[in-house]
Amino acid sequence: MPKTEPKYPNRIKELREAAGLTLLQVADASGTTLQQIQRLETGKRRLTDRWMSRIAPALGTKPAALLADQEPDRREFCKSPDEVGVLMWWRIIDDSDRRWVVNMARERGIKILINDKPKKRPA
Repeated sequence: MPKTEPKYPNRIKELREAAGLTLLQVADASGTTLQQIQRLETGKRRLTDRWMSRIAPALGTKPAALLADQEPDRREFCKSPDEVGVLMWWRIIDDSDRRWVVNMARERGIKILINDKPKKRPA
């Protein structure tokens, strides 16, 4: 069976594994169930501001870090004027404001696909 893209992609699993935590540990620290964290992590449930503020402390990070922090992949993204606008903003805003852009895009029905390649940082 082919792997499908998550409906609501995020970085919860990446950050959880980097912290060496289990789903149950994150769930307990967030005051919810393992199943809820699993749904959020796999993108089956939308990661709202409320969920981000509950999960981020458990992972030792800021809420905005739970969202993808890489530039959207242009090959799959810029297909409408709205998408071009989101990409332009994405490049100039800091990480804490990206959450707002992602939420605005979702409200307008714009799907943001994230490039899996990490950004190259200057040495």
